[in-house]
Amino acid sequence: MSDVEKVNIVILAGGLNRIPLFEGDVPSHKALLPFGGRPCIQYVLDALKPLPERGRVCLVGPEAELRRVVKEPDGYEYVPDGRTFGGSVFLGLEHFRDSKEILFITADLPLLTPSPIASFLDLCRRKKEDGRQLFFSAVDRSHFSGPFQNAPKRCSRFRDMTICHGNMALLHPGIFEGKGSISRERIDTIYRNRKKTLQTCWAFGWPFALGYLLGGGMMRLFTLDQVLRFASNRFKVGLIPVFLYDPEIALDVDEPADYEFARHLLESRTLEEMTGKIA
Repeated sequence: MSDVEKVNIVILAGGLNRIPLFEGDVPSHKALLPFGGRPCIQYVLDALKPLPERGRVCLVGPEAELRRVVKEPDGYEYVPDGRTFGGSVFLGLEHFRDSKEILFITADLPLLTPSPIASFLDLCRRKKEDGRQLFFSAVDRSHFSGPFQNAPKRCSRFRDMTICHGNMALLHPGIFEGKGSISRERIDTIYRNRKKTLQTCWAFGWPFALGYLLGGGMMRLFTLDQVLRFASNRFKVGLIPVFLYDPEIALDVDEPADYEFARHLLESRTLEEMTGKIA
């Protein structure tokens, strides 16, 4: 395994939940949400630990609180969050400025396992070409089956497919530099509206939003490829979707229903593991 190319990783742990997600919850950082006696971010760290590609790991968020709850806190690097999603992304890029590429993952993925992370990195390398590229994970809605069939999911509908955004991206630290590049403010706008098709179109620019509106507000006016080609040209960055079969990468925790679903599924997994050991 010594010849495996290492990737430095940024975990975005500064996100806040603005409403109580369960009885007695006091809104705070989503990375600290308790699941089965562990903070949400620990599930992400545990999923990363066995990966041979794992390089240095930086947690962008409240250092004192994170150190207090994660296992082996001295094994990670820390950067204060940037107050907004875009600000935190840029701080993570700056921290690993000399890296060839950086893997970004959000901290509110309690169902995450090592398999989709490894698949994502492998597929990114297969798709990689010369030029400025940003790879992002996605899951087709049709893959929400089995225990994920009734998962609370917010998806984006296009003319050719309906997808749920993942919470992983791979990019070069200098990708947003230069004339015409996307700003942290625009990143914030796109992130806030990532689950709202019209607002996302507006974030890409008024001509795109106008075209959407003139189409009668139909969700399927544009194909995913059309949206990505437009955005890639506008921001001078190749936006490359990486489709995975793992719904857990799309199940972040924003609402009480998200929390309850993740809690229930984690309890079911624990019960299955205990039953398997007894058998």
